[in-house]
Amino acid sequence: MTPKAIFPDLLLQNGIIHTMDTHLPQAQAIAVRTGRIMAVGGNEEISDLADPSTQKIDLKGRLVLPGMMDSHFHFYDWAMGRKQLELAGEASLDHLLEKVAGSTREKPAGSWILGQGWNESDWPEHIMPDRARLDRVAPNHPVALWRCDLHLVAVNSMALNLAGIDKNTQNPQDGIIEKDASGEPTGILRELAPNLIKAVIPDPGNQEIVSAMQDGISHLHSLGLTGIHDVRLMR
Repeated sequence: MTPKAIFPDLLLQNGIIHTMDTHLPQAQAIAVRTGRIMAVGGNEEISDLADPSTQKIDLKGRLVLPGMMDSHFHFYDWAMGRKQLELAGEASLDHLLEKVAGSTREKPAGSWILGQGWNESDWPEHIMPDRARLDRVAPNHPVALWRCDLHLVAVNSMALNLAGIDKNTQNPQDGIIEKDASGEPTGILRELAPNLIKAVIPDPGNQEIVSAMQDGISHLHSLGLTGIHDVRLMR
């Protein structure tokens, strides 16, 4: 019995394809079947593999690279953070505080305001959003804003009170509760001390987690990331 011919589902043609293969470092076309690469080579030889049902895409000279993998990515926290206040683009402490203030007008009193991504090193004043500053713009909402490296969270008084953190609270193992000269917490919690805050933030439901992850994965695909190692933060 003659074996049934196997044709590609998809051809990518007329591209600049970096294969990362030293024997064939660059090619023009790729044949794909059921999501896997069948062959890589020149336009003519790859075109010969197709049948009338094969979809063909003309890359028009565009660059094609292998999908990248991020080997150290806090994907869960990043994906959930995209549904919260995204603070990576804030140009100053004042801009961050304005964003928090705006969120208080959208959420009922007592509900959490969460965000991440800020970096005081990028701001002209290099000042962190501590307890006193957050209290001025959000006195009636618990606030927790993670720094870009996720090693530090800035919180306000309501968040500290909900977590039972006061001047008598000792540093947890591998964590630091920053305090002022009088011994009062400043609202800056470092390393594993943020877990005291996480413990009192309501857990998201499964549907919210799945939705955030699916949305995050789509965004990563658009950036060329096709694999990640999700490094979960200690808790």
